[in-house]
Amino acid sequence: MRFPAMTVIVGSGIKVTLAGGLILGWLGLPKLGLVTAPLSVIANGAFVSLVSFVKLSRHSARVQLKLSQLLFEKALFKDTLYVALPAFLASVSNVGTIILLIGLFGWLLFVGGRHDAQRFDNSRCAKNEPLEKTLKPQAKG
Repeated sequence: MRFPAMTVIVGSGIKVTLAGGLILGWLGLPKLGLVTAPLSVIANGAFVSLVSFVKLSRHSARVQLKLSQLLFEKALFKDTLYVALPAFLASVSNVGTIILLIGLFGWLLFVGGRHDAQRFDNSRCAKNEPLEKTLKPQAKG
């Protein structure tokens, strides 16, 4: 259990460092913004998978990975789906609930008259001016 825990800890450190580096331009990495955050997750998964693959491929490992035994049997696949399907449905249910609640609150705020997005001037936003200058004053009356 020590090896998987260490790979996850080291991988998490790589993920945080790479995410910060790509988003904010740390460590000489290009500042690419928030859209590059998933790259750190992909790099973390690749690192953990590669290190685990190398470890399990060695002859000295307690549990050895044998590619010749990598077969898809219908019975095993069915058992895996039997266990994984409820977990998948639980995740979909959680994400769906979050999306619905965010949509409901957004709709309630909009219907309630707090639609500040209409006062937002995109032309000023493109010039990177502070938020105070991008909001138009509301008409009184």
